[in-house]
Amino acid sequence: ICSNGAIEVLCDDSTNRKVFVLEKPNYGLLVPPGIWAEQKYIEHNTTMTVICDRPYEAEDYISDYQLFKEFVTHSNIR
Repeated sequence: ICSNGAIEVLCDDSTNRKVFVLEKPNYGLLVPPGIWAEQKYIEHNTTMTVICDRPYEAEDYISDYQLFKEFVTHSNIR
């Protein structure tokens, strides 16, 4: 959810890429497991609200795109 400003969100499943623009606080974007997502804050003072079912734990996430592609290739996440 873009609480203020505007955000471009790139979503990538290692085969297809799509960019979503969030600029209204009454719209959100659900990013399921197995999707690479990058955010670009395109307006000054942009803020994002994230809703999730558990606290953030860095070890639950892949932060290197090449490792993500390897993970997707060798998993049955889809």
